[in-house]
Amino acid sequence: MKERTLFKTPRFKVCVADFGRGDRTHTVYYVRKPDSVLIVPYTKTHVLLLTVTRPLLPGSSIELPGGRIEAHETPLQAAKRELKEECSLGGIKWSRLLTVFPLPSVTTERVHAFSVEVEIPPKWHPVSLPEEGITRIGLSPFSEARRFAFQGKMRCSADAHALLTFLERVIG
Repeated sequence: MKERTLFKTPRFKVCVADFGRGDRTHTVYYVRKPDSVLIVPYTKTHVLLLTVTRPLLPGSSIELPGGRIEAHETPLQAAKRELKEECSLGGIKWSRLLTVFPLPSVTTERVHAFSVEVEIPPKWHPVSLPEEGITRIGLSPFSEARRFAFQGKMRCSADAHALLTFLERVIG
């Protein structure tokens, strides 16, 4: 397979390659993008969720903290960094949840999801990060978080998958 770059940005590149299957070859266009992480931060009874506005989505979405894995990082290192950057929190007990390919016919990106038990400090007041579209950071009871996923309020399929996987393991 010989890959050609058609367009490049600081965050991704659009590529084309010819793939062979048996005696047939077909051309595939795709986005080559760095892997990313999602984090399910939780207490004994709650999950920490973000309300985020995205330029390409109408309205807002309920999401998990997360972001891109930098070239020098492992997925776990990136998850720890993102939790600190977005929520001003560290984690007590980290567990790998899953790795998914959110759009395997369109992008090479893998999403590595972790759960982490967090201790919320008494004077914790998370700040919104409007430059990243984050308008609210807050705790939701497990049952409410599950409803967000099933009611379509979590609009990213990887976020919903990670949250529901976590909830299935914790509360069945």
